[in-house]
Amino acid sequence: MTYLQDRIAAAFDIQPADREAVVRAMLDKSGRAPAGYWLQLLLALGIASLGLVLGSTAVVIGAMLISPLMSPIVELGMGLAIGSPFLFLRSTARVIASIFSVVFCSALLTLALPFNEVTTEIAARTTPTALDLLIATFCALAAAYTSVRPGSDTTSTAAGTAIGIALVPPLCVVGFGIGTGSRTIASGAALLFTANLCAIILCAVLFFLVFGFNTVSAVALERDEIEQHTKGKIRRVVLSLQGFFGRRYGRLFRVVMPLALLGSVYVPLQRALAEVTWQVRVRAAVERMLGDLPQNTVRTRVSAENRAVSVELVAVGRAEDASKIKVDLTERIAAVAGVVPTIKVIAVPDTDALREATAAVRTPVAEVSVIQKVPDLTVLGERFTGALARGWPVEAGALLRWRLELPEGAPAVVEVIHAGA
Repeated sequence: MTYLQDRIAAAFDIQPADREAVVRAMLDKSGRAPAGYWLQLLLALGIASLGLVLGSTAVVIGAMLISPLMSPIVELGMGLAIGSPFLFLRSTARVIASIFSVVFCSALLTLALPFNEVTTEIAARTTPTALDLLIATFCALAAAYTSVRPGSDTTSTAAGTAIGIALVPPLCVVGFGIGTGSRTIASGAALLFTANLCAIILCAVLFFLVFGFNTVSAVALERDEIEQHTKGKIRRVVLSLQGFFGRRYGRLFRVVMPLALLGSVYVPLQRALAEVTWQVRVRAAVERMLGDLPQNTVRTRVSAENRAVSVELVAVGRAEDASKIKVDLTERIAAVAGVVPTIKVIAVPDTDALREATAAVRTPVAEVSVIQKVPDLTVLGERFTGALARGWPVEAGALLRWRLELPEGAPAVVEVIHAGA
Protein backbone atom coordinates (compact mmCIF):
# COMPACT_ATOMS: atom_id res chain seq x y z
CA MET A 1 0.00 0.00 0.00
CA THR A 2 2.80 2.42 0.90
CA TYR A 3 4.57 1.59 -2.36
CA LEU A 4 1.47 2.49 -4.36
CA GLN A 5 1.07 5.74 -2.41
CA ASP A 6 4.70 6.64 -3.08
CA ARG A 7 4.27 5.97 -6.80
CA ILE A 8 1.17 8.15 -6.99
CA ALA A 9 2.86 10.95 -5.04
CA ALA A 10 5.99 10.72 -7.20
CA ALA A 11 3.86 11.11 -10.33
CA PHE A 12 2.91 14.55 -9.02
CA ASP A 13 6.47 15.35 -7.90
CA ILE A 14 5.69 14.88 -4.20
CA GLN A 15 8.54 13.18 -2.34
CA PRO A 16 8.29 11.48 1.10
CA ALA A 17 10.25 14.34 2.65
CA ASP A 18 7.78 16.83 1.20
CA ARG A 19 4.93 15.20 3.10
CA GLU A 20 6.45 15.87 6.49
CA ALA A 21 7.29 19.44 5.48
CA VAL A 22 3.69 20.09 4.44
CA VAL A 23 2.30 18.66 7.69
CA ARG A 24 4.81 20.58 9.80
CA ALA A 25 3.92 23.82 7.99
CA MET A 26 0.21 23.21 8.66
CA LEU A 27 0.91 22.52 12.34
CA ASP A 28 2.94 25.71 12.69
CA LYS A 29 0.30 27.73 10.83
CA SER A 30 -2.61 26.37 12.87
CA GLY A 31 -0.76 27.09 16.12
CA ARG A 32 -0.69 30.79 15.34
CA ALA A 33 -3.64 33.16 15.34
CA PRO A 34 -2.46 35.81 12.89
CA ALA A 35 -4.37 39.03 12.71
CA GLY A 36 -4.02 38.82 8.95
CA TYR A 37 -6.40 35.84 8.78
CA TRP A 38 -9.16 37.64 10.65
CA LEU A 39 -8.56 40.85 8.72
CA GLN A 40 -8.94 38.99 5.42
CA LEU A 41 -12.07 37.25 6.67
CA LEU A 42 -13.58 40.56 7.81
CA LEU A 43 -12.83 42.21 4.48
CA ALA A 44 -14.21 39.22 2.56
CA LEU A 45 -17.50 39.20 4.47
CA GLY A 46 -17.94 42.96 4.05
CA ILE A 47 -17.27 42.85 0.32
CA ALA A 48 -19.43 39.75 -0.16
CA SER A 49 -22.37 41.14 1.84
CA LEU A 50 -22.45 44.38 -0.13
CA GLY A 51 -21.90 42.62 -3.44
CA LEU A 52 -24.79 40.25 -2.74
CA VAL A 53 -27.16 43.07 -1.79
CA LEU A 54 -26.15 45.08 -4.87
CA GLY A 55 -26.38 42.01 -7.11
CA SER A 56 -22.82 42.50 -8.39
CA THR A 57 -21.18 39.28 -9.53
CA ALA A 58 -17.76 40.92 -9.90
CA VAL A 59 -17.79 42.18 -6.31
CA VAL A 60 -18.80 38.76 -4.97
CA ILE A 61 -15.97 37.11 -6.94
CA GLY A 62 -13.55 39.57 -5.36
CA ALA A 63 -14.71 38.47 -1.91
CA MET A 64 -14.20 34.83 -2.89
CA LEU A 65 -10.56 35.51 -3.81
CA ILE A 66 -9.87 37.32 -0.54
CA SER A 67 -11.51 34.79 1.79
CA PRO A 68 -8.99 32.67 3.77
CA LEU A 69 -11.59 30.20 5.08
CA MET A 70 -10.49 27.40 2.77
CA SER A 71 -7.15 26.92 4.57
CA PRO A 72 -8.38 25.80 8.02
CA ILE A 73 -10.93 23.46 6.43
CA VAL A 74 -8.21 21.74 4.38
CA GLU A 75 -6.04 21.59 7.51
CA LEU A 76 -8.96 19.93 9.30
CA GLY A 77 -8.98 17.29 6.57
CA MET A 78 -5.22 16.79 7.03
CA GLY A 79 -5.72 16.40 10.79
CA LEU A 80 -8.19 13.59 10.18
CA ALA A 81 -6.03 11.96 7.51
CA ILE A 82 -2.89 11.72 9.65
CA GLY A 83 -4.61 11.48 13.05
CA SER A 84 -3.23 14.74 14.41
CA PRO A 85 -5.15 15.91 17.52
CA PHE A 86 -3.62 19.39 17.54
CA LEU A 87 -4.30 20.00 13.84
CA PHE A 88 -7.82 18.61 14.17
CA LEU A 89 -8.75 20.64 17.27
CA ARG A 90 -7.18 23.91 16.19
CA SER A 91 -8.62 23.80 12.69
CA THR A 92 -12.07 22.85 13.99
CA ALA A 93 -12.03 25.73 16.46
CA ARG A 94 -10.95 28.21 13.79
CA VAL A 95 -13.57 27.01 11.31
CA ILE A 96 -16.38 27.23 13.88
CA ALA A 97 -15.26 30.67 15.05
CA SER A 98 -15.05 31.88 11.45
CA ILE A 99 -18.55 30.61 10.62
CA PHE A 100 -20.17 32.33 13.57
CA SER A 101 -18.19 35.53 12.99
CA VAL A 102 -19.21 35.80 9.33
CA VAL A 103 -22.88 35.05 9.99
CA PHE A 104 -23.09 37.42 12.95
CA CYS A 105 -21.33 40.32 11.22
CA SER A 106 -23.28 39.92 7.97
CA ALA A 107 -26.56 39.89 9.91
CA LEU A 108 -25.58 43.14 11.63
CA LEU A 109 -24.56 44.66 8.30
CA THR A 110 -27.90 43.63 6.81
CA LEU A 111 -29.77 45.34 9.63
CA ALA A 112 -27.74 48.51 9.08
CA LEU A 113 -28.49 48.70 5.34
CA PRO A 114 -31.29 51.02 4.17
CA PHE A 115 -32.80 48.33 1.91
CA ASN A 116 -32.86 44.53 1.84
CA GLU A 117 -33.83 43.45 -1.64
CA VAL A 118 -33.38 39.78 -2.55
CA THR A 119 -31.14 40.04 -5.62
CA THR A 120 -30.31 37.30 -8.10
CA GLU A 121 -26.94 36.78 -6.39
CA ILE A 122 -28.71 36.09 -3.09
CA ALA A 123 -31.43 33.92 -4.64
CA ALA A 124 -28.84 31.82 -6.49
CA ARG A 125 -27.40 30.66 -3.16
CA THR A 126 -30.67 29.61 -1.55
CA THR A 127 -31.61 26.62 -3.74
CA PRO A 128 -28.63 24.22 -3.79
CA THR A 129 -28.90 20.84 -5.49
CA ALA A 130 -26.78 17.71 -5.80
CA LEU A 131 -25.01 19.37 -8.74
CA ASP A 132 -23.59 21.97 -6.32
CA LEU A 133 -22.23 19.09 -4.26
CA LEU A 134 -20.54 17.66 -7.36
CA ILE A 135 -18.97 21.05 -8.11
CA ALA A 136 -17.77 21.26 -4.50
CA THR A 137 -16.16 17.82 -4.83
CA PHE A 138 -14.05 18.81 -7.83
CA CYS A 139 -13.07 22.12 -6.26
CA ALA A 140 -12.17 20.39 -2.97
CA LEU A 141 -9.76 18.07 -4.77
CA ALA A 142 -8.17 21.07 -6.44
CA ALA A 143 -7.88 22.81 -3.05
CA ALA A 144 -6.17 19.78 -1.51
CA TYR A 145 -3.75 19.65 -4.44
CA THR A 146 -2.78 23.31 -4.09
CA SER A 147 -2.13 22.79 -0.37
CA VAL A 148 0.57 20.15 -1.05
CA ARG A 149 2.01 21.89 -4.12
CA PRO A 150 2.35 25.56 -3.16
CA GLY A 151 4.00 27.70 -5.79
CA SER A 152 3.47 29.53 -9.02
CA ASP A 153 2.32 26.40 -10.85
CA THR A 154 -0.81 26.19 -8.68
CA THR A 155 -1.62 29.88 -8.32
CA SER A 156 -4.30 29.86 -11.00
CA THR A 157 -5.70 26.61 -9.58
CA ALA A 158 -6.03 28.17 -6.13
CA ALA A 159 -7.83 31.20 -7.58
CA GLY A 160 -10.20 29.05 -9.59
CA THR A 161 -10.91 26.90 -6.54
CA ALA A 162 -11.75 29.95 -4.43
CA ILE A 163 -14.25 31.10 -7.05
CA GLY A 164 -15.73 27.69 -7.77
CA ILE A 165 -16.41 26.67 -4.17
CA ALA A 166 -17.42 29.94 -2.53
CA LEU A 167 -17.57 29.71 1.26
CA VAL A 168 -18.02 33.24 2.58
CA PRO A 169 -20.88 34.33 0.22
CA PRO A 170 -23.25 31.53 1.37
CA LEU A 171 -22.50 32.42 4.99
CA CYS A 172 -23.25 36.06 4.21
CA VAL A 173 -26.58 34.99 2.70
CA VAL A 174 -27.30 33.10 5.93
CA GLY A 175 -26.66 36.34 7.81
CA PHE A 176 -28.86 38.20 5.32
CA GLY A 177 -31.66 35.71 5.95
CA ILE A 178 -31.30 36.11 9.71
CA GLY A 179 -31.17 39.89 9.44
CA THR A 180 -34.31 40.01 7.30
CA GLY A 181 -36.10 37.28 9.22
CA SER A 182 -36.31 34.99 6.19
CA ARG A 183 -36.00 31.40 7.32
CA THR A 184 -36.11 30.09 3.74
CA ILE A 185 -33.12 32.16 2.64
CA ALA A 186 -31.08 31.36 5.74
CA SER A 187 -31.74 27.60 5.63
CA GLY A 188 -31.09 27.32 1.88
CA ALA A 189 -27.76 29.13 2.08
CA ALA A 190 -26.79 27.15 5.19
CA LEU A 191 -27.41 23.93 3.27
CA LEU A 192 -25.17 25.14 0.43
CA PHE A 193 -22.34 26.03 2.82
CA THR A 194 -22.68 22.74 4.70
CA ALA A 195 -22.47 20.81 1.44
CA ASN A 196 -19.32 22.70 0.44
CA LEU A 197 -17.78 22.22 3.89
CA CYS A 198 -18.45 18.46 3.98
CA ALA A 199 -17.17 18.01 0.43
CA ILE A 200 -13.91 19.80 1.23
CA ILE A 201 -13.29 17.77 4.40
CA LEU A 202 -14.07 14.39 2.82
CA CYS A 203 -12.13 15.04 -0.39
CA ALA A 204 -9.18 16.42 1.54
CA VAL A 205 -9.06 13.32 3.75
CA LEU A 206 -9.24 10.96 0.77
CA PHE A 207 -6.68 13.00 -1.21
CA PHE A 208 -4.15 13.03 1.62
CA LEU A 209 -4.61 9.31 2.22
CA VAL A 210 -4.11 8.46 -1.46
CA PHE A 211 -0.92 10.55 -1.56
CA GLY A 212 0.47 8.80 1.52
CA PHE A 213 0.33 11.59 4.09
CA ASN A 214 -0.95 9.08 6.66
CA THR A 215 2.59 7.70 6.78
CA VAL A 216 3.75 10.90 8.47
CA SER A 217 4.03 10.36 12.24
CA ALA A 218 1.82 12.94 13.87
CA VAL A 219 2.95 11.76 17.32
CA ALA A 220 6.56 12.64 16.61
CA LEU A 221 5.72 16.04 15.16
CA GLU A 222 3.45 16.94 18.08
CA ARG A 223 5.74 15.75 20.86
CA ASP A 224 7.03 19.26 21.58
CA GLU A 225 3.49 20.64 21.58
CA ILE A 226 2.35 18.03 24.09
CA GLU A 227 5.32 18.70 26.39
CA GLN A 228 4.38 22.37 26.52
CA HIS A 229 1.02 21.37 28.05
CA THR A 230 2.29 19.30 30.96
CA LYS A 231 -0.93 19.89 32.87
CA GLY A 232 -4.51 20.84 32.22
CA LYS A 233 -7.43 19.79 30.07
CA ILE A 234 -5.65 20.42 26.76
CA ARG A 235 -3.04 17.77 27.46
CA ARG A 236 -5.67 15.24 28.54
CA VAL A 237 -7.85 15.89 25.49
CA VAL A 238 -4.90 15.67 23.09
CA LEU A 239 -3.62 12.44 24.58
CA SER A 240 -7.12 10.92 24.51
CA LEU A 241 -7.60 11.86 20.86
CA GLN A 242 -4.13 10.63 20.03
CA GLY A 243 -4.90 7.23 21.49
CA PHE A 244 -8.31 7.09 19.81
CA PHE A 245 -6.98 8.07 16.39
CA GLY A 246 -4.29 5.42 16.64
CA ARG A 247 -6.74 2.57 17.19
CA ARG A 248 -8.27 0.62 14.32
CA TYR A 249 -11.74 2.03 14.93
CA GLY A 250 -10.25 5.49 15.25
CA ARG A 251 -8.73 5.23 11.78
CA LEU A 252 -12.12 4.18 10.43
CA PHE A 253 -13.81 7.05 12.26
CA ARG A 254 -11.51 9.58 10.59
CA VAL A 255 -12.93 8.61 7.18
CA VAL A 256 -16.49 7.66 8.12
CA MET A 257 -17.22 10.91 9.98
CA PRO A 258 -16.86 13.27 6.98
CA LEU A 259 -18.53 10.65 4.79
CA ALA A 260 -21.54 10.56 7.14
CA LEU A 261 -21.73 14.36 7.16
CA LEU A 262 -21.69 14.41 3.38
CA GLY A 263 -24.40 11.75 3.24
CA SER A 264 -26.63 13.76 5.57
CA VAL A 265 -26.67 16.74 3.21
CA TYR A 266 -26.92 14.63 0.06
CA VAL A 267 -30.56 13.68 0.73
CA PRO A 268 -32.00 17.24 0.68
CA LEU A 269 -29.69 18.20 -2.19
CA GLN A 270 -30.86 15.23 -4.27
CA ARG A 271 -34.48 16.09 -3.45
CA ALA A 272 -33.88 19.66 -4.65
CA LEU A 273 -32.28 18.37 -7.86
CA ALA A 274 -35.30 16.14 -8.48
CA GLU A 275 -37.58 19.15 -8.04
CA VAL A 276 -35.59 21.23 -10.53
CA THR A 277 -35.57 18.35 -13.01
CA TRP A 278 -39.33 18.00 -12.65
CA GLN A 279 -39.87 21.72 -13.22
CA VAL A 280 -37.74 21.77 -16.38
CA ARG A 281 -39.36 18.64 -17.80
CA VAL A 282 -42.94 19.71 -17.05
CA ARG A 283 -42.45 23.28 -18.26
CA ALA A 284 -41.02 22.04 -21.55
CA ALA A 285 -43.93 19.61 -22.01
CA VAL A 286 -46.50 22.32 -21.25
CA GLU A 287 -44.85 24.67 -23.74
CA ARG A 288 -45.11 22.00 -26.43
CA MET A 289 -48.78 21.42 -25.63
CA LEU A 290 -49.58 25.11 -25.77
CA GLY A 291 -47.76 25.35 -29.08
CA ASP A 292 -50.21 22.83 -30.54
CA LEU A 293 -53.23 24.98 -29.66
CA PRO A 294 -54.99 27.13 -32.31
CA GLN A 295 -53.48 30.50 -33.12
CA ASN A 296 -56.47 32.31 -31.65
CA THR A 297 -55.40 31.09 -28.18
CA VAL A 298 -53.07 33.28 -26.12
CA ARG A 299 -51.34 32.21 -22.94
CA THR A 300 -51.33 34.73 -20.10
CA ARG A 301 -49.67 32.72 -17.34
CA VAL A 302 -47.74 29.42 -17.11
CA SER A 303 -46.27 28.19 -13.84
CA ALA A 304 -44.66 24.89 -12.83
CA GLU A 305 -43.11 24.89 -9.37
CA ASN A 306 -43.46 23.21 -5.97
CA ARG A 307 -45.13 20.21 -7.63
CA ALA A 308 -47.99 22.38 -8.89
CA VAL A 309 -48.86 23.42 -12.45
CA SER A 310 -50.99 26.44 -13.32
CA VAL A 311 -51.97 27.63 -16.80
CA GLU A 312 -54.16 30.58 -17.80
CA LEU A 313 -55.32 31.12 -21.41
CA VAL A 314 -57.55 33.45 -23.39
CA ALA A 315 -59.19 31.92 -26.48
CA VAL A 316 -61.50 33.19 -29.22
CA GLY A 317 -64.66 31.12 -29.38
CA ARG A 318 -67.55 29.86 -27.38
CA ALA A 319 -67.53 28.84 -23.75
CA GLU A 320 -67.95 25.22 -24.86
CA ASP A 321 -64.73 25.42 -26.89
CA ALA A 322 -62.86 26.85 -23.91
CA SER A 323 -64.19 24.03 -21.75
CA LYS A 324 -62.90 21.41 -24.21
CA ILE A 325 -59.44 23.02 -24.24
CA LYS A 326 -59.43 23.01 -20.46
CA VAL A 327 -60.35 19.33 -20.20
CA ASP A 328 -57.80 18.31 -22.84
CA LEU A 329 -54.94 20.25 -21.24
CA THR A 330 -55.84 18.99 -17.78
CA GLU A 331 -55.60 15.36 -18.88
CA ARG A 332 -52.39 15.78 -20.90
CA ILE A 333 -50.54 17.84 -18.30
CA ALA A 334 -51.61 15.51 -15.47
CA ALA A 335 -50.19 12.56 -17.41
CA VAL A 336 -46.80 14.30 -17.72
CA ALA A 337 -46.55 16.09 -14.37
CA GLY A 338 -48.14 13.46 -12.15
CA VAL A 339 -50.33 16.12 -10.50
CA VAL A 340 -53.68 17.63 -11.47
CA PRO A 341 -52.98 21.09 -12.90
CA THR A 342 -55.01 24.26 -12.42
CA ILE A 343 -56.24 25.29 -15.87
CA LYS A 344 -58.16 28.47 -16.58
CA VAL A 345 -59.39 29.23 -20.12
CA ILE A 346 -61.32 32.45 -20.79
CA ALA A 347 -63.49 32.56 -23.92
CA VAL A 348 -63.88 35.86 -25.81
CA PRO A 349 -66.11 36.42 -28.87
CA ASP A 350 -63.58 37.88 -31.35
CA THR A 351 -59.98 38.92 -31.92
CA ASP A 352 -60.60 42.51 -30.79
CA ALA A 353 -61.83 41.27 -27.46
CA LEU A 354 -58.89 38.86 -27.37
CA ARG A 355 -56.42 41.71 -27.75
CA GLU A 356 -58.20 43.74 -25.09
CA ALA A 357 -58.32 40.83 -22.65
CA THR A 358 -54.67 39.93 -23.26
CA ALA A 359 -53.57 43.53 -22.80
CA ALA A 360 -55.59 43.80 -19.61
CA VAL A 361 -53.88 40.75 -18.18
CA ARG A 362 -50.32 41.47 -19.34
CA THR A 363 -50.15 45.24 -18.88
CA PRO A 364 -48.91 46.12 -15.39
CA VAL A 365 -51.06 48.53 -13.44
CA ALA A 366 -49.24 51.72 -12.52
CA GLU A 367 -49.15 52.73 -8.88
CA VAL A 368 -51.54 55.53 -7.95
CA SER A 369 -51.75 57.65 -4.87
CA VAL A 370 -55.39 56.80 -4.23
CA ILE A 371 -56.11 53.13 -3.64
CA GLN A 372 -59.24 52.05 -5.46
CA LYS A 373 -60.81 48.65 -5.85
CA VAL A 374 -60.25 47.84 -9.54
CA PRO A 375 -62.45 45.05 -10.90
CA ASP A 376 -60.75 41.97 -12.30
CA LEU A 377 -61.39 42.39 -16.03
CA THR A 378 -60.65 38.77 -16.74
CA VAL A 379 -63.20 37.47 -14.26
CA LEU A 380 -65.68 40.18 -15.23
CA GLY A 381 -65.37 39.36 -18.94
CA GLU A 382 -65.78 35.65 -18.30
CA ARG A 383 -68.91 36.17 -16.21
CA PHE A 384 -70.39 38.64 -18.68
CA THR A 385 -69.81 36.29 -21.63
CA GLY A 386 -71.56 33.45 -19.85
CA ALA A 387 -74.47 35.59 -18.72
CA LEU A 388 -74.93 37.10 -22.18
CA ALA A 389 -74.84 33.68 -23.85
CA ARG A 390 -77.44 32.30 -21.45
CA GLY A 391 -79.76 35.25 -21.57
CA TRP A 392 -79.60 36.11 -25.28
CA PRO A 393 -83.01 35.56 -26.93
CA VAL A 394 -83.04 33.19 -29.89
CA GLU A 395 -85.49 35.38 -31.83
CA ALA A 396 -82.95 38.21 -31.83
CA GLY A 397 -80.65 36.28 -34.15
CA ALA A 398 -77.06 35.07 -33.76
CA LEU A 399 -74.82 37.00 -31.36
CA LEU A 400 -71.80 38.27 -33.32
CA ARG A 401 -69.78 40.35 -30.89
CA TRP A 402 -70.01 42.53 -27.84
CA ARG A 403 -68.04 45.33 -26.22
CA LEU A 404 -67.98 46.43 -22.61
CA GLU A 405 -66.82 49.91 -21.57
CA LEU A 406 -66.21 51.07 -18.02
CA PRO A 407 -65.84 54.85 -18.24
CA GLU A 408 -64.47 56.54 -15.16
CA GLY A 409 -67.18 58.13 -13.06
CA ALA A 410 -69.98 56.94 -15.36
CA PRO A 411 -72.19 53.86 -15.71
CA ALA A 412 -70.95 50.87 -17.66
CA VAL A 413 -71.74 50.79 -21.40
CA VAL A 414 -72.51 47.55 -23.24
CA GLU A 415 -72.59 47.39 -27.03
CA VAL A 416 -73.95 44.21 -28.67
CA ILE A 417 -73.90 43.34 -32.39
CA HIS A 418 -76.10 40.53 -33.64
CA ALA A 419 -77.37 39.14 -36.94
CA GLY A 420 -80.93 40.30 -36.41
CA ALA A 421 -84.21 38.36 -36.50
